[in-house]
Amino acid sequence: MENPAKYLTNEKLCKSFSLQNNDFGIATDCNERPYILRLRSEMEQFLLSFSNVMDMINWSVYLSVGIGISLDLDERNYPNYRIVPIGSSRSRRRRRR
Repeated sequence: MENPAKYLTNEKLCKSFSLQNNDFGIATDCNERPYILRLRSEMEQFLLSFSNVMDMINWSVYLSVGIGISLDLDERNYPNYRIVPIGSSRSRRRRRR
């Protein structure tokens, strides 16, 4: 864009969206382009197309961080990280011997 102020003004803004309760994923049903993310926001869907896979990965990280911090602390779900890996029953049987 040569002059972003020409396009990005409050007078030209039609609608704004929040990242609260949004969802995104790879759009596997769109075969026109190889790297497309689908963003679902407030009953709307947006298809974001990227020129390479690294841009798509970076945007997915940025979106997941933005969605994660968009809610109040009281309303957020805590991530389910495994701090200590859970072994299989096979590895437990080996340790008993």
